[in-house]
Amino acid sequence: MSQYTVTKSSIRQMLGSKDEYLTRTSSPRVIDETLWSNDFDVDLSFASAADTVLTGYRPARLVSYNIHGWRDTRHNDNFDRLVAVLKKISPDVIALQEVLHPYRPPSDPEEAKDYFDLVKSGKGNGFVAKSTDNKLPYLEALAKALHLPFISFGQATDDGYFGKFGYGNAILSKFPIVDETHVVVKPHTRHQA
Repeated sequence: MSQYTVTKSSIRQMLGSKDEYLTRTSSPRVIDETLWSNDFDVDLSFASAADTVLTGYRPARLVSYNIHGWRDTRHNDNFDRLVAVLKKISPDVIALQEVLHPYRPPSDPEEAKDYFDLVKSGKGNGFVAKSTDNKLPYLEALAKALHLPFISFGQATDDGYFGKFGYGNAILSKFPIVDETHVVVKPHTRHQA
């Protein structure tokens, strides 16, 4: 089994220069804040000293990704880009935040435009798609595209800014999910806006 050491330079080499990387993404503001904050001054000292190297085992690749309701920062559908990015990473387990499920945008182009306009204006509450194309919801389609057959979705609400869709967190996994618990935390009314 090979042992790898993660360094700033190895990550920069993998991603390319900041300018090269930002030209390959559709949401450079988000990438700039997360990957290149403080000129990529991130403490990676944890990666240089492994206490134990297990032989015969391959480390699992875990990814956490806030997918912003399947859209980019301009509220345009970005499912295809998410699939492409995650295929390059090739994760074993993905923890997804801000997941709409079951969700797929309306199949009728005019209805889809109306839907995205509602969301952009902050008036998506209660929207229900009239047109369906009998394709898989995005969460299931993502799991299928990435060959991650085990899915867990924890719904926090069933209607909100993005329409009348379940909204919450999800886990996609190559490994069976043998136990799960979903807890919705309800803050005391004095702590709500």
